Amino acid sequence: MNIEQRLQKLEAEVLELKYKNKVIWRELSMDTPEWAYDAAKAAEDAGLVPNINGGSYDFYRLLVLMHHKGLFDK
Repeated sequence: MNIEQRLQKLEAEVLELKYKNKVIWRELSMDTPEWAYDAAKAAEDAGLVPNINGGSYDFYRLLVLMHHKGLFDK
């Protein structure tokens, strides 16, 4: 296998990994759960997050904890 063929093979592998990465992130992201809506909205209103949708479960858990601690209060 020459260098050009190796590069083409590596390029194809990189594209496949990029695709798999997108799929994984899409599966991890979710719309704002009902139980986290108030906290997510408070974070958005405080300018800490640009969009309340598309986070992971852990992201929303963190927002709820921060909201309960009053960290989004102005």
